[in-house]
Amino acid sequence: MNKGNKSKLGMFTVLALYFIKYTNLFSDYGQLVLEIAGFKTVVKDLGIDVGIQTKDTKGITASKNLQVAAAIQLTVDSSRKARVMAENENDTKLEHTFNIHVTDFDGKDDKATLEALAIVSKAIGDNMLKLVGYKIIVGDVTTIDAAIALATESLGKAEQAVKERVTSTGNIAVNIDKGMVYIHKIDDLLISEYKNTHHKEVAEYMVNRQEEPIGTHHTGIRPLITCAGGELLHDALISIHELKRSVLSNYDGVGELIKFKTGTYGIEVVKSGFVDFKTNLKVPRGKIVEFTIIMVPKVLVVVATKKGLPAKEYSASVVNTDVVAMTNKEGMAELPKAPNKGVMELSNENGDFYSVPYDMNGLDRLVIHVEVS
Repeated sequence: MNKGNKSKLGMFTVLALYFIKYTNLFSDYGQLVLEIAGFKTVVKDLGIDVGIQTKDTKGITASKNLQVAAAIQLTVDSSRKARVMAENENDTKLEHTFNIHVTDFDGKDDKATLEALAIVSKAIGDNMLKLVGYKIIVGDVTTIDAAIALATESLGKAEQAVKERVTSTGNIAVNIDKGMVYIHKIDDLLISEYKNTHHKEVAEYMVNRQEEPIGTHHTGIRPLITCAGGELLHDALISIHELKRSVLSNYDGVGELIKFKTGTYGIEVVKSGFVDFKTNLKVPRGKIVEFTIIMVPKVLVVVATKKGLPAKEYSASVVNTDVVAMTNKEGMAELPKAPNKGVMELSNENGDFYSVPYDMNGLDRLVIHVEVS
């Protein structure tokens, strides 16, 4: 396995745990749940192939052992859910059939184990109509039976461990690519949906989403760009003027500049809607300096009045952005993260509408006065 895949595999493991941790948060977002489920399946497949990679090449039972273990786990996962159905149906016999655990098969003969799993699988299939509401589908039984058949076929055969490792290496590469496809879709769904309502959870996702570099010894910087509340900022321009080099932060809020001489450099971070950040930083030889920059939002302030009195409950927004606020009882609305230049729109439920161009012109805070009729 190459360094890039090892790095991604580490990220996959951390993200799989993250998704388990926040299962309840995402449960009402159907498409996101489907993408996460697909990702988890890839991680499970990767676990099997990584297990093969760690086996002694002189062994002859690596594949068989893994296949039996996979058959056990798949069967147990479905049977535990099926047991709840049986309990709710007051079917004591069926509940006993489904009441199995992975540890029940420790030290047992493989042949007997697979025969027992087949009985459970058949019982699940026979009661499929009752199991629909328990997240068990026909495809689950098909997968279990295929795993049992594969493990049964391997019983008593001398496996070619070297060939297995070559095959598993190829499988790992394919599944890493599959996993990244799911991750990119999850990025778009999760971040867009929850960045404004669950800042902490999204920030945690973005940190877990980072790939850990393996075996790198470059000189450089790797800043994490955030703002108050923990939101990670992408497309922030990070520059080292002495080197005439720049990079944009990614969706993890991270930007990396590497492979330059040790020294002290001026670091500047610029992002529309935020106050420019500048600092000097000493970068030692052979080290990538990681640090966090908390950007301060610029604020566009709208003060609306009507016949000299505060105009409250007007919607103030910046065109082509998600920057929006309501005027309060003083007729004021603050719009943090407003772009440096743009058009502010003011409207109310009665259909009154006002449009005002603005230019921050280097200011960190700009107040616009609007007289409504």
